[in-house]
Amino acid sequence: MVKLLTLLCMVMVTLASVGGFVYLTTQINAGQSRIAQGQEQLAAGRAELRSGKARLAEGKEEFRQAKKDAVKDLLLGGESQEKKSDAEKLQNLVQGGRDYRDARNQIAEGERTVAQGESQLTAGEQQLRQGKEQLELAKQARIATGASALLFGILSMVLAFLWRQSLFKKS
Repeated sequence: MVKLLTLLCMVMVTLASVGGFVYLTTQINAGQSRIAQGQEQLAAGRAELRSGKARLAEGKEEFRQAKKDAVKDLLLGGESQEKKSDAEKLQNLVQGGRDYRDARNQIAEGERTVAQGESQLTAGEQQLRQGKEQLELAKQARIATGASALLFGILSMVLAFLWRQSLFKKS
């Protein structure tokens, strides 16, 4: 009776190991697909960040050039400034100040957006790295459960073969 219970326990452990192996295999496959999606999202995020940085640099350069042209126009009295009255010049100066303030605000917003994108990209890289580490651990656990299933399966068969006389003997 003890041999039968021992053999039954060995078969149950074998089945549990096989179940663990199958479960880990499905989780690993799902994890690999999530990692592939994460890598694609990360690549898209990097491209979007590069594009955002380029747009920000263009905006800064355009702002610098507009400021430079306006100052030159105002100080040197360009063609458009000579024909205008003092009231018009003052109004343009005030309006230009508002425009520059708005432009500076847009540049500051762009810099905040780029900084936020960089932090999101860094967080995404860290999550991807953690996911890869977890995937490696799951692969190692799958190897362990597969080995234990094989070991307990073979041990169950060997014990069943060695104990066949006492297991099937009539009492």
